[in-house]
Amino acid sequence: MAKFTDYTEKTEPVDTDLALIYDTPAKVNKKFTFGNLWKWIAKKIVSEGISQLETTNKTIPGAINELNSNRLRSSENIASASDLAEDVLIKCDYGEIRLFTIQSTVSVYQGSPDGRGGFLLAYQSTTGSKYGIVVLFSYAGTIWMKIKSTTWDEWKKIQLS
Repeated sequence: MAKFTDYTEKTEPVDTDLALIYDTPAKVNKKFTFGNLWKWIAKKIVSEGISQLETTNKTIPGAINELNSNRLRSSENIASASDLAEDVLIKCDYGEIRLFTIQSTVSVYQGSPDGRGGFLLAYQSTTGSKYGIVVLFSYAGTIWMKIKSTTWDEWKKIQLS
């Protein structure tokens, strides 16, 4: 019998290719097809739980579905704030973009750039709340942006034309 290293290599096996496996309980070598190996792996992926997953559902398809369903949150209404940009940023998870509706009751003194209300997108960096950006689409027809890099910059009005 040839040494294992003397065999040629096949890089893309097909379903009907055969391989050898040692059946531990029977203590004998048995052959199997790659097609059957794939079916076994697919069954394990769908049905077996993986305790290390940080989701409620521990199967791979279930965990993916759980993560996908948790990605989208409905917008949140902001009627008052102590510091608008910081208040919305801390409502975001790391690496998340969220939509907020800002009421005109949020004044300039509460951190609004113009006190007119509107829609606001907030993004918190994947590295945490030290970095982020907020963009406010004001009901006054203007767009405002504020960036945080450890501390917040001032609101900047975005000129469209």
